[in-house]
Amino acid sequence: LGYIYWKRGDYSIASRYYHEGGAKPGAPVWLEAMSARLVAEGGSRDLAREMYRNMAAQSNDEKVKLMANLRLLQIDSFDERDVIRPALAQYRERNGGKCPAVWAQVAKELHAARVLGKFPLRFDNAGAPVDPSGVPYVLMQDTCTPVIDWNNSKVPYQ
Repeated sequence: LGYIYWKRGDYSIASRYYHEGGAKPGAPVWLEAMSARLVAEGGSRDLAREMYRNMAAQSNDEKVKLMANLRLLQIDSFDERDVIRPALAQYRERNGGKCPAVWAQVAKELHAARVLGKFPLRFDNAGAPVDPSGVPYVLMQDTCTPVIDWNNSKVPYQ
């Protein structure tokens, strides 16, 4: 049932079914992981974060702990990018819709966002915001959005 609701895009119901399945004796750990992922996809990042923290703390399986910790990085990255996007939009507003060519051009907006954001941004020596694993975000010029450097980051793609 969780799979059916997931495919329909009803993440909260899908998450509930995966969670119920994961609570059964002898259930595979991935059911709880899937429940947490669906909560994150459905928009409740704080709840997903708590679920992954509990999973990492309570599991005796090193693979499960690693997966949970990587998913925590991913959730933090979602939140960081939510802070960066409005800073980029402010820059574009002031510059006739033009995206900055480099992160340094949007430093003023990023540092203001750093203070206001729920998740403070971190920067490398060149002034680029870095993801939770310490790798600088890539500034996509065509969409003027921050993305993960999938070749170097530890943050999971999906």
